[in-house]
Amino acid sequence: MGCCGKNRITHAEMAAAKIPPLQAAPINVGLRASRAQALACNQPATGSESIRYLERPSIVVRGPASGRQYAFSGTNPVQSVDARDASAFLRTRFFRRA
Repeated sequence: MGCCGKNRITHAEMAAAKIPPLQAAPINVGLRASRAQALACNQPATGSESIRYLERPSIVVRGPASGRQYAFSGTNPVQSVDARDASAFLRTRFFRRA
């Protein structure tokens, strides 16, 4: 069996964590991710928490509490997220506190 898709986050895993995916499968972090990061940076950082993405494939997820979009990748694993969203992300195997 090949390695392709081995590190993908499945829809079932995202649903179990109650994190609605924008794209559950790995994506290329390009303009879409840069825009998501810019939007996240323009929001007030009150009540934020730094979390680390533990996987290599790039993903963009929407925070279940704030509705904000967060882009993570193996090369950009640490993001400051709304504390209300952090608790949901930390319940998965994909994130831990930075």
